[in-house]
Amino acid sequence: MKPKYIIVLMILIPVYSISQRLEKEITGIEKVSINDIYGDLVISGNSAEQIKIAITGHKTIPETTSSYQPEHYKNDNTQLGLHFEFNDSELKIFAANKQAQFNNYRINIPKKVRIEIKNKFLSKATDLTYEENDSLYDEFMNNINIRDFKNEIDINVFASNIKMNNVTGPLIMGTFFGNYNIDFSKLNQDNPTTLELFYGTVRVTLPYDTKCQVSLNAESGHIQTDFTIKKGSFEADNLEIEKNRIHGIMFKKYYNADLTGIINKKGTQLNITVYNGSIKLVRKDYTTLPVYLYTD
Repeated sequence: MKPKYIIVLMILIPVYSISQRLEKEITGIEKVSINDIYGDLVISGNSAEQIKIAITGHKTIPETTSSYQPEHYKNDNTQLGLHFEFNDSELKIFAANKQAQFNNYRINIPKKVRIEIKNKFLSKATDLTYEENDSLYDEFMNNINIRDFKNEIDINVFASNIKMNNVTGPLIMGTFFGNYNIDFSKLNQDNPTTLELFYGTVRVTLPYDTKCQVSLNAESGHIQTDFTIKKGSFEADNLEIEKNRIHGIMFKKYYNADLTGIINKKGTQLNITVYNGSIKLVRKDYTTLPVYLYTD
């Protein structure tokens, strides 16, 4: 009886080897969407029309998962616990079972595609108390690392630390818990970039010659930047400044901060909002932020 019992367990519980990987041509795909995966994701761009995916580990499945998992899992057509669904020029990636939702994946896709990453939590988070969200945060927080892309990235998730390098955007990001650390190779001038975060910090690094109009709002935090803000307006607590140029802002003492103005020349719009946390906007040729302020 004992050998039979072991066989039944192997049938019921999907087990994936970390060495498992998939390579597939995806000619003509313009968008890749990744849905309801709570494991860590490392996503990089390539110059081919090919997708490469590998499992790199897995996270513990939380006890509360059942109320948030899909009503029906799609079939595993990748042997990696994932379901690929091709719809015209879009590739949709779904977890095919509960374990796959908490696997860590390394994904390499064409750098010209648009990327969308989403999960069900953000829509439900607004209906929960802070204490309920905080307990879920501990269980579902993951890391998303993205690099080498030259198109739109749209992220709508519950709890993620998100790091990006060598991207252009535009970016559309909304997260309940986490931190953003984004290093732009250049800022897309055709469409605005909008970053929104409820709890956490945002650090954005831009090339020194970036052209954009900024709107930065840290409702319960402060704002730091080493850019010169032209036609600037800064408000925080009881402080209000409107000047032709504002240099080297670092108002550590002031919260509920709001900063608008122009970097270099008018260009695309950069919007950053953090409801409980702070914002750092950094010039790429600087390594530290100054601690002074002056205006003219």
